[in-house]
Amino acid sequence: MKILITGSNGFIGKRLSDFLDNQGHEIVRLSWRTVITFYQTNQLSKLDWKSKLKDVDLVIHCAAKVHSRDLFNPKEYLNYELINTRSFIDLVKCAKEIHLKKIIFLSTIKVFGEYCELNKPIDLSSSINPKDNYSKSKAKSETELIRICSGSDTKYIIIRLPLVYGKDVRANFLKLLKTVFVNKIPFPIGSVNNLRSILYLENLINFVNESIQNPKANNQIFHLADKKPVSLPFLIRLIASGLNKKINILFFPVIFIRIFLYLIGKKSTSQSLFLSLYFGENNNLSRINWKQPYNSKDGIIATCNWFLEKYL
Repeated sequence: MKILITGSNGFIGKRLSDFLDNQGHEIVRLSWRTVITFYQTNQLSKLDWKSKLKDVDLVIHCAAKVHSRDLFNPKEYLNYELINTRSFIDLVKCAKEIHLKKIIFLSTIKVFGEYCELNKPIDLSSSINPKDNYSKSKAKSETELIRICSGSDTKYIIIRLPLVYGKDVRANFLKLLKTVFVNKIPFPIGSVNNLRSILYLENLINFVNESIQNPKANNQIFHLADKKPVSLPFLIRLIASGLNKKINILFFPVIFIRIFLYLIGKKSTSQSLFLSLYFGENNNLSRINWKQPYNSKDGIIATCNWFLEKYL
């Protein structure tokens, strides 16, 4: 099968490209940065989607503008929409026109907002309520993908993801690994009572591979995460164990930490550390009878081993 993967240089896209290549598929690796240049310089006439999709059977869209200081700045939303939505919609329209078989779209748990109640996990019936520019652009992309492909020969699969970790992880999870590794003072998080969904990269790769082959996944939305959500204290202990580090966890009122983070302009950090955001069991995974190959402990240990090999 000939598969085009956008964002093939990224954390998820590169691993997915390498895996599917090893499975015998013909992989077309598309750097989204190159595509966006045509939009930002008003040279769309030079962007020939049909040539890029020639003989392609399947598109997996991994590319996105994610981490940025302007994530919550409404004035910057149009930039996110250009990179994450408008360009993707043009790809989808062309895919439909040439009767491409399937598009797999990687979306985010954050289309439901920044947090959920501890006893009310997110499921397929939860209301869409994105708060930042990234998740708003993803939510719009989901809606347009479904609208354009409905009733056509081109099938879609939407996979909503929480924080993904694994070998070559970047951004916040890499910062967390480094923090646990070098920290010499107690972590004041003993009072934190939350649940967060996380996803080991190899579970994602395995699920995408299943989705490619299984027709029961067509025209469906899935909520994909490691089987059990984790609390912040549990995650820190698990990482410390994987890094062979002894840590102390101190019980300290969470409200004071959250106030401090808010005062120094780290409101989003406070939410991601201390509030809950996790998927419930109504996730559609039973539809394709998929069995998750790894648990969070497996994934964290493998990620820590990679970290130690790379940074020591």
